[in-house]
Amino acid sequence: MASVPNNWKPPLNWLIDSGCSRHMTYAREAFTAYELLDKPVIISTANGTNIEAIGHGTVGLQVALGERVCPISLQEVLHIPRLAGSLLSVLQLQDRGFTVCTEKAPKTSLMLQR
Repeated sequence: MASVPNNWKPPLNWLIDSGCSRHMTYAREAFTAYELLDKPVIISTANGTNIEAIGHGTVGLQVALGERVCPISLQEVLHIPRLAGSLLSVLQLQDRGFTVCTEKAPKTSLMLQR
């Protein structure tokens, strides 16, 4: 998870999404550089709903890397006002040289009965 710097209110948290092709947010205020798209881009969500991206630009984030908090700058972030949250694309992070690792949760017992 990442967040925009502390001076932005309310806090805007970002979730890492392995199925997301582009970084995207609903929050116009999060952009440090912004440009309206000439033509809206249709985005299909996980539940099959189509929503429009109306702009794109740069967003600065604070990311926890181990014990440190580092600033990063995301480029070409889509602005989608109807989006329910803010998503970081694993694909775009990897394209920029970041390694994204996941861990399997500890084993738990689960018994299903009829």
